Amino acid sequence: MIFMVEKSFTQKLAGTVGKYYLVGENEVALDTSENQRQYTTWAKIGEFTVPREIFRSNFTVKFKLKYQKSEGSIPEDCAQGKIYINGVATGTTQSWDTNTWEEFSEDFNDIEPLDTIELWIRSTEEGYNCYAKDFGIYGELVKIKSYEEPDWS
Repeated sequence: MIFMVEKSFTQKLAGTVGKYYLVGENEVALDTSENQRQYTTWAKIGEFTVPREIFRSNFTVKFKLKYQKSEGSIPEDCAQGKIYINGVATGTTQSWDTNTWEEFSEDFNDIEPLDTIELWIRSTEEGYNCYAKDFGIYGELVKIKSYEEPDWS
């Protein structure tokens, strides 16, 4: 399932002349749906588009992974997730191999307006289930007001 959150970003940030984000822990956008993949090829399961009114920003991106198999041993690092920016693998491959949720977090710099921040997952073993949820964008909002004069001293 793909989610576009431009409206959510805009609603939270209306009333300023300019705005950007620094890496942080405040929730900006969150998709809490649970997604599953049982193939060894990477598949996009979530996406956020940075609204055009957001200046170049730095974000923290988080998601949770778990792995589930009905019986037998679980291969090592069998559930994998990775962040892509504009369809290009940019983040570190995160791996997990238990049936409990584990949160992963990574910081991304110089994200531009209209960039897409995407979550891709896969199972390293065909037919075994990799799950992901709580794909979110986090940051510290910086507002630029129209009446602020720069300090040239």
